[in-house]
Amino acid sequence: MRFLNKIAVVTGAAQGIGAAIAKRFCEENIEKVYLLDMNFKKTDMVAKNIDPSGNHAVALACNVADRKEVNEVFNEILQ
Repeated sequence: MRFLNKIAVVTGAAQGIGAAIAKRFCEENIEKVYLLDMNFKKTDMVAKNIDPSGNHAVALACNVADRKEVNEVFNEILQ
């Protein structure tokens, strides 16, 4: 219940700690979990693995060192 109507943004989500955090957020039934990483292919695989229905986990390509990319991704998330 504590995550009802919440979203999460996880960076470095293609592997390791980022992927584990994204998985846990999905297990906690967060409405949307946005998985960000420069490696879209791996991030998309993680998203599909932790949320086969595609209802909660969304993979997005993003280099968080690039301010323009970050702004574009967050604009997409907030729409």
